[in-house]
Amino acid sequence: MSTLIIGTAGHIDHGKTSLVRHLTGVDLDQSPEEKQRGITISLGFTHLDLENGKRVAFVDVRGHEKLIRTMIAGATGIDAVLLCVSAVEGVMPQTREHLSILHLLGVKHGIIAMTMTDLADPDLIELAELDIEEACLNTFLEGAPIIKTASGPKPIGQADLIDALMKIPFAIHDSTGPFRLPIDRVFLQKGFGAIVTGTARNGTVEKGVEIEVVPEGLHGRARTIQVHNAEVSSASPGQRVAVNIAGIHHDELKRGSVIMPKGAITPTSILDCSYSHLADSPEIEDGARVRFLSGSTEALARITVIDGTSLQGGKKQIIQLRTEKKVVLLPNDRFILRRESPLQTLGGGKIIDPWSRRIRQKNKDSALPPLRAIINGDNGQLLSRRGREGAKVSTCNHWGVKGDNLDDRCYSPEAIVAMRRDLLQEMNKWHQINPLKLGISSKALHQRTVPRLSSKAFEILMAQLIHENKLEQKGPWIQAVDFDISLNDDQRKMVKEIREKCRKGKWQGAELSELGEQSIIQYLIDTGEITRIQSMAFLPVYLEDLKTKLRIFFEKNELMEPSDFKTITQLSRKFAIPLLEWLDQQGFTQRKGNGRTLR
Repeated sequence: MSTLIIGTAGHIDHGKTSLVRHLTGVDLDQSPEEKQRGITISLGFTHLDLENGKRVAFVDVRGHEKLIRTMIAGATGIDAVLLCVSAVEGVMPQTREHLSILHLLGVKHGIIAMTMTDLADPDLIELAELDIEEACLNTFLEGAPIIKTASGPKPIGQADLIDALMKIPFAIHDSTGPFRLPIDRVFLQKGFGAIVTGTARNGTVEKGVEIEVVPEGLHGRARTIQVHNAEVSSASPGQRVAVNIAGIHHDELKRGSVIMPKGAITPTSILDCSYSHLADSPEIEDGARVRFLSGSTEALARITVIDGTSLQGGKKQIIQLRTEKKVVLLPNDRFILRRESPLQTLGGGKIIDPWSRRIRQKNKDSALPPLRAIINGDNGQLLSRRGREGAKVSTCNHWGVKGDNLDDRCYSPEAIVAMRRDLLQEMNKWHQINPLKLGISSKALHQRTVPRLSSKAFEILMAQLIHENKLEQKGPWIQAVDFDISLNDDQRKMVKEIREKCRKGKWQGAELSELGEQSIIQYLIDTGEITRIQSMAFLPVYLEDLKTKLRIFFEKNELMEPSDFKTITQLSRKFAIPLLEWLDQQGFTQRKGNGRTLR
């Protein structure tokens, strides 16, 4: 059955709960305190099945000013509102505040019930109707039907209300993204354990799945799921849902937390937002502390006004909020701001980027253009403004943005182009400074150019450049594809002299410090024309010749003592020990006691 979620709204004692009771037969003032005080303290939920196959789920919220935060929790996620205004008192302060909050939360449809008409004379009813029409001007309820009702012994207007409810169009709920259930109620049920309730948002949840409670990071399992008191196998966005959670004690659960699949959304504390300051709200200075409310979540936060120095009445602005505790939000979630003290609703808006980076005063001017572009529909700016830092792939999915994936992060095309350009430029610069070096190691190039990239992401980027024939790998070295070492006459002469010294040294080698210019020596080592062993240089042909002689020795002997090696090479201990250690490092021989065996 299709479900329409209707939230009640209005001033305290204007008959919201009584009207729902007469429509559904369910009294939502259930606690002894609520019975005694005659007001709704906790959110109440019930439903009514209509003849046209539509199910109306009522969220009955309180009207008392001190309970506004719970009203916001109930109003978030509703499809339409039933605004109740007493014919006796007319529009009151909480009526106007509720109306402002509903407008800021993006509610588009509603019905107005003028309650208690049996207690008012015709003149009062007429004045109340004019009062309601004036209060609803320039709001989503302008022109909405005003239905006269009474909830006394002879109820009035219920049939008209039901007709009006059947005409409200169904909202299309976002079924993409991970399932979210902002908790607005927690209680313990004997024989079952912890029960949480809320209005489902995004995705679906199935019975038996593993869930996470964030931002606390608690893990459990959805043992059973109920929608309107009926057990179901799964729940969808836009439904009022109760979940019996296994594996988490009810004392650990609280209103304001969110149930979702494990790891689906990263909790955050820095939010970029589009914001509307109510016309009658006081000016709020940049840096002020406010109360942030979204769904059932409430947190204290600091404001940074990006396009100004203060929040001004009736003005739409771009702000950044830094909450004092972690919150769980997605782009386009609605929120309300209230003063910390005295309590007063200031305004509200939509989340642009819930995973932003702090914008400091000196960076406001540069931060503003991409934020405006995002508000105007250019979501690609969400990723572009991250530059080479990129974003988690899951974050890009939540933004609805596609980029280039390197390992577990996503980068904008502009960032990829910039990183590739820097790699190629650094490679050319390296060759200019080091003309006799074959190239640079992959690790060194990584650290010199894009150190923020993970090792795996760098490898992917390098593989792309090598595949495109922009760079070349030769052994351990990275080099430009068109690079070639060119020696001048003096350098060629030095090379010849070094080779000759190494040839004369044979297995004794030549002292590196006596061979000449270091850059030429390193060039010969890099190209493999000489081999470095500790402080000595050898011609590779002689080292291979030594291995051949040793193999012949091991054909007849299992163990080679140091004296055997000295006999073969005619080297003193000073020169023999480095060679023996090098042979071990090469995996040619291995130590056994004081001697060596062939590996």
